Amino acid sequence: MALELEYPVQILILIVTALVVVGIILNLKHTATSFKFPCFVPPCDGQSVEIKTTVANEKVITEDVLSKYCNLCWGKTGAVDYKKDVVCYIVKGSYSSIIFDSEHCKLKCFDTVTSVFVLYKFLDKQVIIEC
Repeated sequence: MALELEYPVQILILIVTALVVVGIILNLKHTATSFKFPCFVPPCDGQSVEIKTTVANEKVITEDVLSKYCNLCWGKTGAVDYKKDVVCYIVKGSYSSIIFDSEHCKLKCFDTVTSVFVLYKFLDKQVIIEC
């Protein structure tokens, strides 16, 4: 009598085991596909690239010059979601207080100076122009 139920019970145990294994695989599928191997040879992604400060010489720093360097800095940092604060450009030239408005930039220099700093602030997600 015991032998009559042995094979159906074994088949039932195998089916339940297979369903449990398939369920575990489906639940862990997201974890398995998002696994990243460690990086041994940099640069591994865009975040490991360091942005260096560039010194630029302009005769007169106007709205167009500020807009140019602001957009260049934003393209290297904010547009690619750079995760650090960085000074993109030091623009040397004659600067007098002007009115400047841009979507990604904020002007914080209202003096007459000979150079301005174009820097990216990660927490603000904005390019700041300072004296």
